[in-house]
Amino acid sequence: MTDLSTHSVRSYLAILLIVALSTTSCSTADEPLTARPTPTIAAESEGRSEAGSSILGAALGRYESGYEFTSDVVVEEATAISVEGRQVGTASHMTIQSGDGIIEYLIADQAQWFRTDSGTWDFVTDDAEIGSPLDPLSAPTSVSIADEYDTTFELNAIYPASAFNVAADLAVILVIDVGQLISATYVTNVDGAEATVSTTFRELTDDTPIAVP
Repeated sequence: MTDLSTHSVRSYLAILLIVALSTTSCSTADEPLTARPTPTIAAESEGRSEAGSSILGAALGRYESGYEFTSDVVVEEATAISVEGRQVGTASHMTIQSGDGIIEYLIADQAQWFRTDSGTWDFVTDDAEIGSPLDPLSAPTSVSIADEYDTTFELNAIYPASAFNVAADLAVILVIDVGQLISATYVTNVDGAEATVSTTFRELTDDTPIAVP
């Protein structure tokens, strides 16, 4: 299992995702990752893009007051990083594990803190700040419906590399059911190895306000 490193954590934490991995494939560093093909007919494609944007926007709005998430980064078929977390309002708490290493983060409007092994909380420096898992999902370069069945939609979304702190634009698979974002997945390169970054989202089961140090 890969040890936790600041670079790996930051590259991965920009977004956290989980869905069937067969729907996402990796491309060269100069091209966006590719996802399931969308219709080539211009009018139909445009319509599905507009609908996809609307569906995504509404789904993200469902989590405005908070959400919980579980995330994994899988490298060479081994789980390199696992995360459990929740966001209540604008504050987040997450526990990140890699190998025997565990780091906790508290993220609030006024500052960010971290600690290891349940020790003392320290301030996160500006150059190491991380954001809420849903932050980058609100502004895709493009988004369209790849598949739909009953109340479930699978969206193909392209996001700029800068949103994820990676080298190339990313194709992300988002699964939305009954208007709620359930999961998302992308494949990227972390420290020279292909990594599948995945997360499931759910409504809060614990809405206790997150206290900061």
